[in-house]
Amino acid sequence: MDDPSVWLRGNHRLVQLAAIGTVVAAGVVLFCGLLNDLPTWSRWLGLGLALPALSISAATLFFALGPRITCDGKVLRLRMGGPRRFAVPLEFVECFLHAKESTAVVGTDPDQVSVRNIIIRIAERAKDWQRRPVHPWFGRWCEGYVTVSGLWCEPIHAQLLADLNRQLVSAHRRLRTP
Repeated sequence: MDDPSVWLRGNHRLVQLAAIGTVVAAGVVLFCGLLNDLPTWSRWLGLGLALPALSISAATLFFALGPRITCDGKVLRLRMGGPRRFAVPLEFVECFLHAKESTAVVGTDPDQVSVRNIIIRIAERAKDWQRRPVHPWFGRWCEGYVTVSGLWCEPIHAQLLADLNRQLVSAHRRLRTP
């Protein structure tokens, strides 16, 4: 098996946000632990607030760091939330499209802040690959269309889609040549 090449990276902006959250949570724990003149209940409160913050930061790091799409020459691996990756045979992947809809970022004005998504078209002949259960935070997968949420990957723009389709055409050619 060839080394997989990364076609779509994770969202490193979220990694930066998680790092800030981790530093803040660690600061709260240290602050509450070092001050002996604080009442015991406030130390426990600080610890109680820091632990969920650290957990959220760790989960964000886990989901955002890894690549979203990789290819090893035979299969396209899609990471759609969690550690599980879907290994779609490359011959069934037809193209990458720009999603018409964008994902609004929670807590913001959807007219001003939105995230672009990518659609991966799976061939109709691939009956077993028309639908997969995917966590809605990471996208959708139904009727042969895989929507990859742009929130969890590098910024999506026209050149990125052109590069993805160029890589796909090149990979298809390599599959056909003996």
